[in-house]
Amino acid sequence: MIRKLRILTLLSIFLHACVSASASIPPTETLTPQIPTATLTPSPLPPPPETLQPTATLPPPQPISRVFIVTFDGLRPDAIDAAGMTNVQSMMQSGAYTLTAQTIMPSTTLPAHAALVTGTCPAKNTVRWNEYVPQNGYAIGTDIFDLTRSVGLRTVLVAGKEKLRQITESTDFFGWVDNTDEEKDKTTLDNMALEQIEQGFGLMMVHFPDGDVAGHEYGWLSKQQLSAYKKNDQSFGRF
Repeated sequence: MIRKLRILTLLSIFLHACVSASASIPPTETLTPQIPTATLTPSPLPPPPETLQPTATLPPPQPISRVFIVTFDGLRPDAIDAAGMTNVQSMMQSGAYTLTAQTIMPSTTLPAHAALVTGTCPAKNTVRWNEYVPQNGYAIGTDIFDLTRSVGLRTVLVAGKEKLRQITESTDFFGWVDNTDEEKDKTTLDNMALEQIEQGFGLMMVHFPDGDVAGHEYGWLSKQQLSAYKKNDQSFGRF
């Protein structure tokens, strides 16, 4: 009995000692990892934009009342200077131009002019022939002559080759003068064109054939061809 009491006493002391020991250990703190806080340095603001200085005010574009198109058949860009086409050069200096534009291939007269006025290639406007063939009709598709007539403006086509009749049917006046005839025509292409200019127009095209004719006969950039272009340029100056 006394022995059991001692064991219980010792056990009680031991338990008390464990409790006291555990009580003497401070509770474990929950550690929260400290994340360093970045110090934000405000970025400098961009400098204010420079005050734009007012530029010269351009005059408003004037409404277009008429369009005048001149084609020099067979003309190469380098022939302009070589032939001394001063009126063409003057317009180049005062307007917009390019010497690298490309026409259709092959660059035959009738299909090239049909492509010019319709804005489409022969596969669409169907003009693949290069002679006057009335039964073939006209270039297919809306062309600039169609658009001009649709708003009630007068259209004129003066050509040096009859086959150009087939590039459009929307002309109030069509006339042609074939200067390659053995017997010279009494009415010159220049005079016919000047008469139509005096009558007024919304859209007018004048086609000079001489350079192309001379080029086929004497060669491109030949003396004869350059002379023909020089003469055409003088007529252009009159217009």
